Amino acid sequence: MRKLRRTLGSFFRKLKYGFQRARRGFCDRDVWEINTWFLTILPKMLAELEKHHVGYPFSIKDAWFEAHREDFADAVREYEALYREKMSWREYFHFYYDLNDDHVEQYDQLWRDTLKRMAFLFSEAAKNKITTDEGKRAYYESCQAEGLSLFVKHFDDLWD
Repeated sequence: MRKLRRTLGSFFRKLKYGFQRARRGFCDRDVWEINTWFLTILPKMLAELEKHHVGYPFSIKDAWFEAHREDFADAVREYEALYREKMSWREYFHFYYDLNDDHVEQYDQLWRDTLKRMAFLFSEAAKNKITTDEGKRAYYESCQAEGLSLFVKHFDDLWD
């Protein structure tokens, strides 16, 4: 009888939480441990975004261009000189983006790698709750800090 009562109680609590999530988008259980919910759900969401994203944010394109700026140094210097003398900002902007539009696969891979890194870091950080080892705890906390830093940096880019 006790086992049946526990099973029914568990079933009704899960049903209640399901209704709360449907109505509010979250349930009481999520609120009790927002940090755990965040570190459990976010890696799954990031992995889903990584698998099914369409395109990449401009910030990734800019980051790739800045990392490879030396490859285009002569062309950039030439057009910066033209910009100062006779090109409009719009013309320069279009040149800047036309210059690196040949690298779409590289931008896409950089964005995938960024999303995978964030998902990995948050997954690792979630393990912090289950260890008493100080060395591991420090590692998990550094994963959390780096993951949050990337999350803040790319917050406006997390769309599909």
